[in-house]
Amino acid sequence: MFVAEPTSEKADLRDQMAEARKSLSEGEVANESSTVEAQVLTSDWFTAAKRLSIYVSTESEVVTDGIIVAALSFGKTVYIPYVGPKSDKIQMIKLDDASDLEIMKPSFHGIRQYESADGREDALDEGPLDLIIVPALAFSMDGAHLERSQRYYDHFLNEHREKFGTLPYMVGLSLSTQLVGQVPKGPDDYTLDDVIAATYQKD
Repeated sequence: MFVAEPTSEKADLRDQMAEARKSLSEGEVANESSTVEAQVLTSDWFTAAKRLSIYVSTESEVVTDGIIVAALSFGKTVYIPYVGPKSDKIQMIKLDDASDLEIMKPSFHGIRQYESADGREDALDEGPLDLIIVPALAFSMDGAHLERSQRYYDHFLNEHREKFGTLPYMVGLSLSTQLVGQVPKGPDDYTLDDVIAATYQKD
């Protein structure tokens, strides 16, 4: 049976989230991010992962710089997103050194990334990922999440599954303003394996 994509509901929620995420101060984002980071670094899935992809945070997302630095210090191989000019595809490019984060300039959607992917290791050329930390505009604790309309990560996960026959463990990191009771979900949307939210304590 055909199941329609809830396009209008997603568009409405995207508009709501764009405003909601502006309501947190810089200090509140920093405090919530520290709480989330502590949960990530002590999780079994982070400890076990050897090859992982982590988004480079913008000002209205859980700050990931500390998680990235910690992952590299533990000897993990870290890949970060890259979207080329006029591209409809996201690549996961190996981060050579944590200091690179300091010199990256905001590019597409205000996201810090390398100026070019040329000559850099692409995760899909080297093997399957163990873990991917997925950014989104909104999350619910059942693993549903709302991507930007381009759905870069869903497309990347499709490619990963087609190439390797498996998916990495998928995790979302949520600020208090991003956590909602329910996220509209289409038939092709992935469900995250875990969501870490600063204001939600699991049993």
